[in-house]
Amino acid sequence: MNPDVTAPRPGPSPAQAARAAAALLVVGTGWGAATVAVKVAVSTGHDVGGLMFWHFALFCLFLGAAQAIRRRPMPLHPRALGFYVGVAALGNFLPALSEFHGARHLPAGVLGLVVAMTPIFALLLALLFRVERPELRRLAGVGLGALAIVLLLGPEAALPDPDAWPWVVVLLATPICYAAEGLFVALLMPRDMDPVSALLGASLCGLAVLAPWVALTPGAWVPLPGPFGPAEQAMVAGAALSCLCYLGYLRMNRAFGPVYASLISYLVTLSAVLWSVVLLGERHSGWLWAALAAMIAG
Repeated sequence: MNPDVTAPRPGPSPAQAARAAAALLVVGTGWGAATVAVKVAVSTGHDVGGLMFWHFALFCLFLGAAQAIRRRPMPLHPRALGFYVGVAALGNFLPALSEFHGARHLPAGVLGLVVAMTPIFALLLALLFRVERPELRRLAGVGLGALAIVLLLGPEAALPDPDAWPWVVVLLATPICYAAEGLFVALLMPRDMDPVSALLGASLCGLAVLAPWVALTPGAWVPLPGPFGPAEQAMVAGAALSCLCYLGYLRMNRAFGPVYASLISYLVTLSAVLWSVVLLGERHSGWLWAALAAMIAG
């Protein structure tokens, strides 16, 4: 356990607060664009397992090249290997499993609303493990962020079937896993590991699991290289952006704490909607602007 993150963090200086806000804005905006790119890739009918396989494969390619250029060996001691598995499980497989099952029974508005609750669970976990101090200002900031998501998705958030509420409970595993991943990284990331090594190790774990899935599932394979149309271009672009933004998220987690880093889920949701307007020509109501105001205040 890293001793520098187990004690409550002191309040940031103005310069630190400015750097933290800038990092949150840049990473959140980029990750929102990656979400739109992945949406384009999925909308063409490619199998989700095949897309996830190439997502991890491209991560390994990008990060492996960065690791080779830096000539920095990856930590391979038992604690590092356990950390790679933990990040892969909490940040990828378990949330995806929950989300895929929930998506079969719930509208998209409910999916976005529930996933955006990650900072709420991150704060609760951080308070439980005494990583953050229970200050009213922090609670209010998280609450305003949650209000932004409610304003954005509220008009669409009613369940079409009241009997579908158990699937909301199932879907709650997604933000809980994301929140747990943030705390896991903050508390257990080995001192001899940096974000590039951490994400490369987790990506290799993901690739090792997905390779047999794609090989044994009929129709799961996505031919790449092959016809390189908009879907394939979006897949590569989305993987590159996600890789860069995930590295930024891990750095933010270590520098500013898991609760602050988890606030990125609000910006990813909001920026994804804005990017969909710019790149896909979608149009949204005044609820978007009210949500944006609440997000800025948060």
